[in-house]
Formats: sequence, structure tokens, C-alpha cells
Amino acid sequence: MLIRKAKPEDIPRIAQIHVKSWQTTYKGILPKKYLESLSEKNKELEWQKLGLDYPNGQGITWVLENEGEVFGFANAGPQRDPPIAGHGEVYCIYILKEFRRMGGGQLLIKEIVKYFKSKGYHSASALILKGNPFTDFYKMIGAEPTEERPFKLDGMDLIQILYLWKNIK
Repeated sequence: MLIRKAKPEDIPRIAQIHVKSWQTTYKGILPKKYLESLSEKNKELEWQKLGLDYPNGQGITWVLENEGEVFGFANAGPQRDPPIAGHGEVYCIYILKEFRRMGGGQLLIKEIVKYFKSKGYHSASALILKGNPFTDFYKMIGAEPTEERPFKLDGMDLIQILYLWKNIK
């Protein structure tokens, strides 16, 4: 298992993993019709527009690969909403279902923490959709759920849970 910084040619695979991960992770949580409507092509265009260094050239995206096949990715950078100096945010971690629970998520988190430390961040957070079956992963790596935040997605009223790492040193 190898972790590396994502390259532009990884975007189609990142888009595919993004969509497939949502469809498997949020099955039974989000409406079936919504999950079926997710398009790899649209997600690819979205990633091309945002860039692998989202947001605004301040973030970074990594991929996980095994024997040359990309099977997961993560994106992280500075805290977005609200922006907080010295605070990082894990924007997403997605791993294909058949590769989950093999240590890839932990490898990605280690790389993210190393990146955060290099940027001088002292704390970090992640917003996780309520009902996500992998919230135990965040707790296991030291994040604590601190608050619920309502948000809208495609007209749906949903809740995200803010997980916080108070000290990443």
C-alpha cells in the first residue's frame, strides 16, 4: 500500500471513488434516487474545477494505491467555515468498499497530520454526515464529536457532526 500526492491524471479515478464511496457509505442514509443520480463525469468536472489543491491552492489531495491501482484518497487544508488561524480541516477521506478496514484510512490520517504540522496547525476538524457508519474511525484516531451543524444538500435538510482534534502536536 502506497500513499502519494495526487496528480491531475488521477482525477477520473478520484471522481469514481468519490461517487462509489458515497453510494456504498450512505446507502440507507440518503435517498436511493439521489445516490443513483450521482455522476462520475460530473464529479470529475467538479474536481477539475476545484483542483487537487483545493481550496485556493492551500490544500492537498493524496491517493492510496496498491499495485498501481488507486483505491482511496483524502483531501485536507486550512479550516474553511469559519476560517480559523492555525486550524486544519480534513475535507474528505474516501476508500472503495473492498479496501476498507485495511489500514488505508490510518495511513491517510498520518500523512494529513504530518502536513498539518508542516503548516503550523495545532488543531484540526472534520465534518461528517450524521449516520456515517465510520464515525468510530474518527473517534479511534482521537477526534471528539463536538457539535451538530445543519446544512442543505440538493434540497435535503441534513446534519453534519463536527469532529475535533484539539491538539495534533
